[in-house]
Amino acid sequence: MKTKYKNKLRLVKKYLSWDEGLDEKTFNKYADDGFDIMRSLAKTKDVEVLSELLDLFNKKTEWYGGVCETLMNDIWNNYTADQIIEAISVKFDYLIKNDLSRFACLCNILFNQEDFVKFRKMFNKIKSNNSDKFLDELSKWIDSDYEVGLEGIALLREDVRKWK
Repeated sequence: MKTKYKNKLRLVKKYLSWDEGLDEKTFNKYADDGFDIMRSLAKTKDVEVLSELLDLFNKKTEWYGGVCETLMNDIWNNYTADQIIEAISVKFDYLIKNDLSRFACLCNILFNQEDFVKFRKMFNKIKSNNSDKFLDELSKWIDSDYEVGLEGIALLREDVRKWK
């Protein structure tokens, strides 16, 4: 990863992590600068950057209004399904532990015929111990309106049973 991205990632994580000790002026500056940096990083279309940006899906950044929603929209707008799958494969357990609902929501776009095959392959490669939790949450976000929908979740649950 390019050094300039590493420095920006460090800053965005600092600026967008809730710190009750900040005065209002500093808080507002951090929030504004953090949003700007986050959005510029999302536009890089770099998978390593995306993987690091996924760290922002946590309880500390949820306190900032709109960080996670903005980031999720920027991910969908700037990355391909293949890139998203690659990045979440690195952060799968982190996302389950730190922002399960957001993670499940992010994954729902992958429940179409073409992308689901790739997602399922990644899911079975990772074989996370937290997969049941993930599937339980995902079932709240996926319905029959998705091409693969609930049948896809059933396939993933069957895959998990085969791992054990």
